[in-house]
Amino acid sequence: MKIKPLLLLLTLASAALSSCKPEVPEGPDLTKLDFQQFIGHTEDLGFSMRKLMTTLPNDEIVVTYTSFVPGTGTNGVQDIRLTKYDIKGTQVWDKMIVTGFVNFPMDLKLTSDGQFIIAGIRAVDDQYLERSLAYLAKTSPDGTLLWEKTFGTDEQGSALSVTEGTDGNYYLLCIQQKTNKLYVVVVSPAGTQLGQWSFSEAPYNNSIRYGSVSRIAATRDSHILIFGASVHKLTLSGDVVWSKNRVTYDNPDEYVYLYSMLQNAAGTYVFAGESVNTGSVNFDRAAAFVTINPDSSLEINKRLSFPGFEDALCSDIYEQAPNDYFLTGTVSDIDYNRYVLLVNVTGLGVEKWSKTFDYSNGVSMKANYGGGGARLSNGSYVFQGITERREDTPSQWRRTLLVKWGKP
Repeated sequence: MKIKPLLLLLTLASAALSSCKPEVPEGPDLTKLDFQQFIGHTEDLGFSMRKLMTTLPNDEIVVTYTSFVPGTGTNGVQDIRLTKYDIKGTQVWDKMIVTGFVNFPMDLKLTSDGQFIIAGIRAVDDQYLERSLAYLAKTSPDGTLLWEKTFGTDEQGSALSVTEGTDGNYYLLCIQQKTNKLYVVVVSPAGTQLGQWSFSEAPYNNSIRYGSVSRIAATRDSHILIFGASVHKLTLSGDVVWSKNRVTYDNPDEYVYLYSMLQNAAGTYVFAGESVNTGSVNFDRAAAFVTINPDSSLEINKRLSFPGFEDALCSDIYEQAPNDYFLTGTVSDIDYNRYVLLVNVTGLGVEKWSKTFDYSNGVSMKANYGGGGARLSNGSYVFQGITERREDTPSQWRRTLLVKWGKP
């Protein structure tokens, strides 16, 4: 069959134009649910913005959570447990780390020697809101408890976050809730306390608004960052290098709270969090993507909003590839229904795709909260959080959630 010259030219021109069209990136197919585990629960949604999971090189997933056991006293017994799952969602082991009264994990890290450290709150008695201590525990790779330590006084003490420095020691960020005073405890891998820095005299203590949201992270250049409503870079001996008491100065009504940090290959500090506009009627809240250079100069401060949702925040950030980040968090609509959020952004904070998920069965209100997240080697995504299961009794409402979407 002969093709007419004009038709041939039109066909070739159309093909050429098609090949010049820019490819529009699409989000991954997150319609396959590999596993969904309700592993214990917590009574306090304030811990939902915490990353309480870590992944191993073989794609196994380890999660720490609070398991409620009804009993005598005001709050029953709430244990800290540690659980490992394989990539298919099959439980490999589940270990109790600490029991008695009320205990909450606040942070979980995989150490350089392949073991786990858990930071949290250890109640002195059943009045945990009044009498608690900062807590740190270390386990072997199979979850066996190696040692546990408590720090501070029992006047509402809490460990907020922990990191491993380039010297191999653990830096535990703690707070006395009654005074809102932050301090760092330095602990050796064997569990020996090596030092403690009090911030009571430091000029930046009062700048850390809502100290209980603060985190600590180590940098590759042998420093640590303390961040929350402000960012502070310190040496491993506790000397202040620089402080940013406000992340943004452009809008006096905007306050940025940072909940997670990583250091990318270029050395830049990359944060996820939330941006609150106190000048708006309803305190407009958006997810925040922030990058700060090692010399303290602000590079990017990006507000991320999502159509159909009123508020958003991001609680964790994970680097998928250079200048390609995956964030987990929470969004809520005008009726205060809350959903787990997954969003992929470029190194400039430009959204590539976003997905929301609902695991609650609430009739009057959906309640889901995203915590930590990671991308596995086969391209699937795993995230941990909290959901409310409303068919349960009130003491059983809030459940720890572990979900993997994507490839089997």
